[in-house]
Amino acid sequence: MIRKLRADWTAIHGWRTGWRAFHDRFLSCGWPPVPLVREQMLGTAQGDLF
Repeated sequence: MIRKLRADWTAIHGWRTGWRAFHDRFLSCGWPPVPLVREQMLGTAQGDLF
């Protein structure tokens, strides 16, 4: 699920800065379930998780 979220994030934000921004944003969410983090980061819970 995390790899899919990272792929979706970098598709929107670009690869060069996307990975660092993804890492910082993902870790800032703490440890809630990945679907909740996905919704917070992408603004939607829609889409495949894997």
